[in-house]
Amino acid sequence: MGRAEALLGTSLESRYRLDAVVTESPDLFVFSGEDTQGTPNGSSLPIVIRMPRAPRGMSIQEIDEAYAKFAEIGREMLPMTVQLNNVINT
Repeated sequence: MGRAEALLGTSLESRYRLDAVVTESPDLFVFSGEDTQGTPNGSSLPIVIRMPRAPRGMSIQEIDEAYAKFAEIGREMLPMTVQLNNVINT
């Protein structure tokens, strides 16, 4: 089992479930999954999550700090992603 496969089935921020590995490279994992909070009508939304790999040997503190920065960037990009999806799907 690869490092990415070990993460399947987990949830990020109690919302985004990792269902399948799309690709695993030396620098990056890409997963497909679901936004379990979904839409106002209750249906879930398919998602793609790009996650930088933590180099082996990083301390837990370094990983936590890197994750916090990655999550912050993701939250900043979310409104732009939603707008783009709305344009594509109309």
